[in-house]
Amino acid sequence: MVSSVPYVKAADPHLLNLYCPKITATYVESRLQYARAVARGDIGDDPLDDQGAIQQVMEQIAIICRCEYEKSAELIVRLFDHDYTIYERSGSNPPSAEARESVACLTWLVTIIGAAIQGRASYSNCEEHDVVDGNLIC
Repeated sequence: MVSSVPYVKAADPHLLNLYCPKITATYVESRLQYARAVARGDIGDDPLDDQGAIQQVMEQIAIICRCEYEKSAELIVRLFDHDYTIYERSGSNPPSAEARESVACLTWLVTIIGAAIQGRASYSNCEEHDVVDGNLIC
């Protein structure tokens, strides 16, 4: 449904613009919670180890996050900045538990950012999205 939004000319409003950012936020936040649990050792299986499954999910999340892309990107950048600040502050060697959790979260966020940028072709070619892609890269 989301991938067809640029082509929809219906007079009836759809709620995808309302719900897609919420779906993206919930997905990203759930992955970060999971990453923290893996880093703490609470969960043994790291989903990032299954590249095939990750690729499938990232293809879908890329399409979903491109609907109201600015909102989704703003959330991702905010979360990335937060975890990067934590990582940057923890200069201890070996890394602290907090730093390991931040690295796990940053790994997920970089994966999601890559998927979002790669999803550009799936959604549309829009100059506004060029700016958002640039912000995600920086």
